[in-house]
Amino acid sequence: MEILACFLRNSIPGSGCKDILKTFKTVFPDCKGLQNIQYEHLWKYLDDDFANEFHYCESCFELFPADTDTVRCGKCNNPRFKMLNKVKQPRASFVMANINRQLKNLLQSPGIWEDVLKNKNYIRNRYLQDNETITDITDGSLYRKLLSENDFLNGTDNTNLTAVINTDGVSLYSSSKVQLWPIFMAVNELNPCARFARENVILAGIWQGKGKPPFNTFIGSFCKLMNDLYDTGITEKLNGEETTVKLKVICGIYDLPAKAAILNMTQYNGSDSCITCEEPGKTVKQGKGTSRCFPYRETAEKYPNRNQAGVKLAMERGTERNRIKGFKGTSPLLDLKNFDIVSGTPPDYMHGVLLGVTKTLLYKWFSSTESKKEYFIGDKVKLISKRLNSIKPPESMERLPRDLEKNYTHFKATELQAWLIYYGIPCVEGILPNKYLEHFACLAEGVYFLLGDKISKNDLQRAHILLDAFFRNFSNL
Repeated sequence: MEILACFLRNSIPGSGCKDILKTFKTVFPDCKGLQNIQYEHLWKYLDDDFANEFHYCESCFELFPADTDTVRCGKCNNPRFKMLNKVKQPRASFVMANINRQLKNLLQSPGIWEDVLKNKNYIRNRYLQDNETITDITDGSLYRKLLSENDFLNGTDNTNLTAVINTDGVSLYSSSKVQLWPIFMAVNELNPCARFARENVILAGIWQGKGKPPFNTFIGSFCKLMNDLYDTGITEKLNGEETTVKLKVICGIYDLPAKAAILNMTQYNGSDSCITCEEPGKTVKQGKGTSRCFPYRETAEKYPNRNQAGVKLAMERGTERNRIKGFKGTSPLLDLKNFDIVSGTPPDYMHGVLLGVTKTLLYKWFSSTESKKEYFIGDKVKLISKRLNSIKPPESMERLPRDLEKNYTHFKATELQAWLIYYGIPCVEGILPNKYLEHFACLAEGVYFLLGDKISKNDLQRAHILLDAFFRNFSNL
């Protein structure tokens, strides 16, 4: 209720607030607290320290001072406010929630601190045993480095925590140009089931407007709040003892357009657009135009992986007109203390593997534009769809199979994952030529290993071999 009130107060005129509140009451009829709230009473849910509204210049994106006496930008002299329904409102703003308060509320929730301590003890024991099996983010090399001597998570009495962040845009309603960009944060020391439960995810901030937010300003403000939590933390009574808890961000997950904007680098379809390595890609003909592809290279020909020092240097030297290794300036993530931009910005599995590669394969197999290719099986799509619809998946599957002919062009990510891991091979076996089926199986088996609940060193090696073979043979096939 607090974040709803804060968002409505800072972003939407009074009449719009009333309409949205009415909508919430209709959508959530069983929420008694919400049903009893009137617009006039909404503001009582806010206090001065719940959230802060940041005003910035809509021209140069500079933050205005907190005090509202400054009405023009000191850099470009643009006005700070506008009149809307006879009410003075900021031209451009976003809201940052009080993360300290939300973290305190989370850790004071019944059973949460006990769960954190239990998991921290389990993580520490696995680290001391040098167990190479990966079961969670806490088994990764980046996390384990923090457990080493004199680092952020070292010590049996250590109460520090880590977090993963995410941000993405969502339209306010269908066909709307106005978007919301929330910043979400999850605590890694909670067990995975509790970690991503809605009530345990921290909403750190929210921006509303057309297009994309000014990331240097928006994410930069978030980084400053996180630096305070990294240095000072919060002190709260947990299990009857005064406990100081510090919080550190270790990675962020974004889709490709958001990743490019946050890192202030070339878009995913441009040169030097990968944050993991320095592969520039090459331009190839496609249809009536061109596109950029990233060809397979043998080990000796591969470009080097990026590292923090190299990325920082390229960012500091790069400009919009003269990009250095894909960077056109500094990223606000550089200001995040003890944060490794390269390791802390992993690939996006959902958009890369599922909505990217798997969907591409479906198009190539079934689209009429590929009808002259050896791998085209669109003329057998009814038979394949019949096989697919005859499968009776267990309840754990999120979606039932849909008719392939009518729906493959707009499969959801969960449907594409089910196709890749479970349905694809049995549905096209005997129809797709063997060399293409075996090629597809390399992707399916490799991803299957990486999605396992327990990933051994041998599993990683096997997955690497399979995915390398898939990549190597893709362009030729």
